[in-house]
Amino acid sequence: MTNRSTPALPDQADYATVHTDIVALLESARRAAARSVNALMTAILGDWPPHCRI
Repeated sequence: MTNRSTPALPDQADYATVHTDIVALLESARRAAARSVNALMTAILGDWPPHCRI
């Protein structure tokens, strides 16, 4: 018969670190996406006369 020991539970600090890293990654991706969309919209709509409505 094998001796089964209880697996060690990860520390709460490990979860907090992973959570913080994921939040930072998502915020960075959101900002990059917003910059890309803004650049594209500026390139597409930049030549429109100011009196034209979209």
